[in-house]
Amino acid sequence: MARQLKRSLLVSSLFLLISFGSMLLVAVFLLRQAAEQSHQDAKEQLLSSIEFQLFLNAETISSNIQSHIKRAIETPALLALMASRTVEKNEQLSRNQLKTLVEEALRANPVINAAYMHFEPNAYDNADQQYLGDYDHSSDTGTLEIYWVRQRQDLKFYPIGDASFKYQTAVDAYGQAESAWFLCPRDTGKSCITEPFWWELEPDVKIQLMSLTLPVKAGERFLGVAGVDLEMPDFVATINDLIRPLYGGNVRYYLLSGSQRLLASNDYPGRSGEYLTQIAPDIAELAGDTGSSLFLQGEQSFRVERLQLPILNQQWQMLLLIPQQLLMQEFNQVQQQLTRLSVRNMVFLILSFGLLILITLVIALRYLHRRESLLSQSQAELASILLAAPTPITVAYPAVKGFTLSKVNQAWLQQFGFQSAEQAVALAAHEKIWSSAADQQRLMTQLQQEGEVNAFLSWLVRQDGSEFLAEVSAALLSAETQPLLIMVYEDVTSHYQLQRQLLQSNELLEQRVAERTGQLTDTINTLARTQQELIHSEKLAALGNLVAGIAHELNTPVGNSVMAASKLKADIRLLNQQLNNGLTKKDLQNFISQGATSSDIMERNLLRAAGLISSFKQVAVDQTSLQRREAALADIVQDVMLMLQPTIRKSGHQVQLELPRQTILLNTYPGPLEQVLINLIQNALLHAFDTPGGTVTLSAELQDSRLLLKVSDNGKGIPDAIQSKVFEPFFTTRLGQGGSGLGLSLVHNMVTGILKGHISLHSTPGEGSCFSVVIPLVVPAK
Repeated sequence: MARQLKRSLLVSSLFLLISFGSMLLVAVFLLRQAAEQSHQDAKEQLLSSIEFQLFLNAETISSNIQSHIKRAIETPALLALMASRTVEKNEQLSRNQLKTLVEEALRANPVINAAYMHFEPNAYDNADQQYLGDYDHSSDTGTLEIYWVRQRQDLKFYPIGDASFKYQTAVDAYGQAESAWFLCPRDTGKSCITEPFWWELEPDVKIQLMSLTLPVKAGERFLGVAGVDLEMPDFVATINDLIRPLYGGNVRYYLLSGSQRLLASNDYPGRSGEYLTQIAPDIAELAGDTGSSLFLQGEQSFRVERLQLPILNQQWQMLLLIPQQLLMQEFNQVQQQLTRLSVRNMVFLILSFGLLILITLVIALRYLHRRESLLSQSQAELASILLAAPTPITVAYPAVKGFTLSKVNQAWLQQFGFQSAEQAVALAAHEKIWSSAADQQRLMTQLQQEGEVNAFLSWLVRQDGSEFLAEVSAALLSAETQPLLIMVYEDVTSHYQLQRQLLQSNELLEQRVAERTGQLTDTINTLARTQQELIHSEKLAALGNLVAGIAHELNTPVGNSVMAASKLKADIRLLNQQLNNGLTKKDLQNFISQGATSSDIMERNLLRAAGLISSFKQVAVDQTSLQRREAALADIVQDVMLMLQPTIRKSGHQVQLELPRQTILLNTYPGPLEQVLINLIQNALLHAFDTPGGTVTLSAELQDSRLLLKVSDNGKGIPDAIQSKVFEPFFTTRLGQGGSGLGLSLVHNMVTGILKGHISLHSTPGEGSCFSVVIPLVVPAK
C-alpha cells in the first residue's frame, strides 16, 4: 500500500512538473509574441507620428510660400485699385502723382524688386498726345509707362521709350511669350504669375525675374496692368529660409512651376528657370509619379512629400526629400528601450507565471460561466423586447446574397400582413417587401459603407400588394460569430401627404415674400450707396481741411527761411564788395557771426517745415491707403495735434494731453485711428462751447491688451434726449451751420469696424462730455 501510494505521488509530481514546464514554455512564447507585437505597435505609432509631422511641416511650408506671394501681390492690387477708381470717378490723380505712388509702394514692400504700371493708349487720362516723348512717365507715343527698380543704393526709375515691347508675342527658349506679364492679365482679366525669364535691365546687364501682374480696369474696360517683379536669387533665398528649419536643414527640396521648370532648390541653387528633366531626370520622374512615397538614390533612402501649391494662374509643386535615416533615429531609440524592458519583464514573468496562470484559469472559468449566464438572460430579454416593440422590427443574418431574415416582431407581421414569423421567413419576405429593387440596393450599399442608415425613404409592399411609404433605419452590428442586421420600418404615408400640402403652401408664401424682399432690397441698397458716398465725401473733406491747415502752418517757417536766405545773400554781396575794396578782420568776423545766425534760422525753420510735411505725408497716406502697421501712440497723437493746430488756434480753446510716460506700441490701422481722434476733438471744439476759453482733454490708459482713449471737455454737455442719437448718420444740432451729421457716425463705424473696438458716451448737461474709445493693441486679422 505504501509503495503504491509512493508510486502514485511520484506520478502525480511528475505530471505536475511536466504541466508546469509546458505552461512555462507557453508563457515564454506568448511573452515573445507580445514583445514583438509591442515593437510593431510602437513602430506603427511612430510612423503615424512621422506622417502627421510631415503633414504639419508641409502645410506650414505651403502656407508660408503662398503668404509670400500674397504679400508681393498686395502692392499691384493697391495700385490697380487706386488707378481704377481714379478713372471710374474722373478724379484728378496726375501722372507724376501716380509715379510717386508706385515709388512709395515699392519702398513699402521689401519682398519685391520692381514695381510698375503700363497702360493702353489713351486709357488713363486720354492725354497721350499731350505727353508725347515725355520720358519722365510716358513713352514716345505718350502712353503712361512707370517702371521703378530697387537697387543697392536706392530706387531707380527707368524711362520707357518704345511702348510696343509689352505686346511682343515672340517666345523665349522655354516657350514663354516675352510679354506674358502684360498679355496674360489683359486676355484673362485675372492676376497672373509668369515663369522665370531673363530681362535686360541695362545694356549687358541681365537679371532673372518672375512677374506678378493683375489688370487695371474701369468697369469692364481694360486700362493696363499693375505688377511687381521678384528677382530669382532673392526668391530662392526666401524659400531656403522657409525650408532650412526643417530637420536641421537636411531636407532636399525642389519647387517647380506648372511646366516643370525649377523655381528654387537647395540642390541646384544656381539653375533656376531650367527644366527639371534637363537638370535631374530621376527627380523629374519622381515628381510625376504621385504614388511613390520612397526614393532611393545610391545607398541613401528618402521619404517623399509632395505639395500642390495653387499660385494665381499656375499650379506649382513642391517636392521634399527627407532622409529616411533621420526619421528612424527616434524609432531605433524607442526599440532599444523596449528590448531592455522586454528582457526584464521576461525574467520576472518566468518566476511568477506558474502561480499566476493557475489563479487566472480559476478566475477565467468562473468569469466564463457567469458571462454565459448573463448572455442567455440578455438574449431572452432582447427577444421579449423585440416581440413587444410597437414599431416593426426585423433581425437578419448574412447569407450568400445579402441577408437572410431570422426574426420579426408582431408589429412587423401586422404592418406587412403575414400570419406568422415562420411564414415570413419561409417566403423570404426580407427581399419581397421592396417596391423598387434599386432602392433596396442603394440602402444595402450605404449600409456596407457606413454601417448604418437613418430615415431612408422608400415604397414598400404588403402581402396583399398594397404599397405604403416608409422610413427605414438600419444598423449593421458586429457579433462574436457573424454580423447582425437590425432594421426598423415606420409608415410615413400620411405624414408625407401632409408635408406635400405644406410645401405647396410654403412655396406660394415664399414667392410673395421674395417679391416684397426684392423691392425692399433695392430700396436698402440705394440708401446704403448714398450713405457710403456721403461718408467718403466727409473723409475727403476732412483731409482737405488738414491740407489747408498744413499750408497755413508752413507759411511761417518757409517765410522765415526765405527772409534768412535773403539776409545771407545780402551779407555775401557785401562781403564781395569789401573783398574788392580791402577786407578787414572785423568785416570777416561780422560776416561769420551774421551768416551763422542766418544759417541757424534757416535750419530751424526748414526742419520745422520738414517735420510738418513728413507728419502730413504719413497722415495722408494712412487715411487714404488704409495700411496696417506698427506705430507708437505718442507719434499718432503728435501727428494729430500737428494737423489740428490751425483749428485749435482759430477756435479760441485749448487741447491738453494726458498720456502715459511709457511707450505704447500699437499694431493697428493708424489712418482710421487718427481720423477718429481728429473727428472727436473737432466735434468738441465745434459743439461743446458757446464762449472761448474751453478745454478739451485727450487721455490714454492701458488695460491689459487693450487701450482706453478718452476725449473729454468742460463744455455745456449733451442733453439726455439726444445722447442716444449722436452716432446716427445725418444727426446734427447744427444743420446748415457747418455740421453734416456724419462725423460721429464715421467715428463709430471706424472704431467698431476697422479698429475692432467699441465707443461710448458719458455726458452731464452743464458739466461737459466724455467719449471713451477702447481698442485692442493688436487688431485681429481680417
